[in-house]
Amino acid sequence: EIESPFRKVRLIFFGASTGSALLALYFSILNVAKAATGFSNDIPLDEAVSSTAINVVAVLACAAITWNDYQAGEKNLERIAQGGRLAKLVVSPATAPTKRRTLTEYRRGNRVAICVGGEQYV
Repeated sequence: EIESPFRKVRLIFFGASTGSALLALYFSILNVAKAATGFSNDIPLDEAVSSTAINVVAVLACAAITWNDYQAGEKNLERIAQGGRLAKLVVSPATAPTKRRTLTEYRRGNRVAICVGGEQYV
C-alpha cells in the first residue's frame, strides 16, 4: 500500500473496464450475427465487424493491464513476506556468540552484516 497506494483503485477501475469491454464485445458479436444472417438491417456487416474488432482489442488491453497490475501487487506482497521471514532470523553477535537475538531486534538502531563461515574465514 505504501509503495503503490492506488493499486486497488486501479484494479477495480481496469477490472470494471474489462467487464464493460466484455459486455460491449458480447453485443458486437450479436450485431455481427444479426447483420450476417440478415435478421436486422440496423448495422451494416462491415461496421459490426469493425466494432467487434475494436471491442476485442479493448478487452485484451484492459485485461492485460489488470493482470499486470495484479501480478505486480503479488510480487510486492511476496517481497514484503520475505522481509518478514528474514526479520525472524536468529543471529548471534560476533562479540557475544552465546547471546542470540532475531534480526527484528536490530532493525532500528544497528546495521547488520551477516557473515557465514569459520573463525579464520570471517
